Amino acid sequence: MDFSSIADSINGFLYHREYKKLTPADKKLAKIWTLNFIRRNHPDWTEEQVQEHYQNLIHVRSFAVDEWGRRMM
Repeated sequence: MDFSSIADSINGFLYHREYKKLTPADKKLAKIWTLNFIRRNHPDWTEEQVQEHYQNLIHVRSFAVDEWGRRMM
């Protein structure tokens, strides 16, 4: 049985359910906060680098880790 596909499905479902609860103002505030956080922690970066890093962050694939399976390897 492939548990990774089940975990992907559950993660996707939970993410979309929570994302739908956000208002446009919430989404805009989150973007502004994240961009400011990146700028503050990387003051030497250009605006292009900041935007590229932000785009990379919002496209990160997340997944659950099966600790039992990892320990048995």
